[in-house]
Amino acid sequence: MYKITLPINMDGSRYGLNFIKGIATTENEVLAKRLKERGVLVEQLEYVKIPQKVLSAETLQSWTKDQLIKYAKECGVNPRGTKSDIIKAIAIHGGIIEKE
Repeated sequence: MYKITLPINMDGSRYGLNFIKGIATTENEVLAKRLKERGVLVEQLEYVKIPQKVLSAETLQSWTKDQLIKYAKECGVNPRGTKSDIIKAIAIHGGIIEKE
């Protein structure tokens, strides 16, 4: 995905994209390259991997550090530190739900 930022703050359609406050996104790589060649600011966005299952902090507390490291990697987190540090990092990246 590409973020396209115009030099002016405008709402509306331009280049086949819908801009809000001068910003639009597109999956079209060819269009992004052409706009960049024309001097428009184009940034390639990285996708954040969302885990397929989201667990409670209570569940994660019962896991071993090795299990937490594996789940953290599935959440796109670089696991380091104590179990508590890893759980906090997972929470920041959306891999934990609050207990209802």
